[in-house]
Amino acid sequence: MYYRKDMFEYDFVQRTKRNLEVIEEHVKSLKEQKIPSIEIRAYEVTQLINSFLGLLVLIRDDKYFEFLPDDASFNIGSHASEILSSIKSHKKEYRYHNSYYEYRNHNYIEKTEELTAKSIILRLRNSLAHGRFSFVPQDPGDTGEIEGFSFADEYIIRGFFEDGFFVKWNNNLSTENKSKSKRHTMKWTVTLNIDEIRHLFIEICGILDNPMEL
Repeated sequence: MYYRKDMFEYDFVQRTKRNLEVIEEHVKSLKEQKIPSIEIRAYEVTQLINSFLGLLVLIRDDKYFEFLPDDASFNIGSHASEILSSIKSHKKEYRYHNSYYEYRNHNYIEKTEELTAKSIILRLRNSLAHGRFSFVPQDPGDTGEIEGFSFADEYIIRGFFEDGFFVKWNNNLSTENKSKSKRHTMKWTVTLNIDEIRHLFIEICGILDNPMEL
């Protein structure tokens, strides 16, 4: 693989996206020729998951997230906006759950983190990097095509809130403040179908494919 050292991430994004497109085009062509599925030796969903995993794990907090706005109005594309809206509307169906506190000015505040393009990319990245994801359906008795994936991110902190800001436990705290400290388990989970994963993959590629931003 030939690449310029200062353009590695840009090349990686472009090549990952192109690899997926080539396999999808190949599978589509074979299906149009009515080739039996068992004879098609290319797997577009497998390639999508490999591409999605590679793309998100490539992201490093210190390099990519600094230029992504925190506000909810940030729009990474029409498909992604629809997905974010859909996720918000499916809380009652346990398709999405979030108990993370909002992180502002290097500290947590006593407010639930809002679902934004930036937060979903970060949570998905953490989920993949730490192996907290599984395919749907999970029942080993089920057969057929993979419908989607469930992703989870989790972080445990110890301390307490004071005036809306979180105070982390440390040995220098007073006895009173130590007694107020407790474990806070923050969890984020989401289930996405294959089409949603593909749309998010394309939109995230759009964010990362500008070498002037990286």
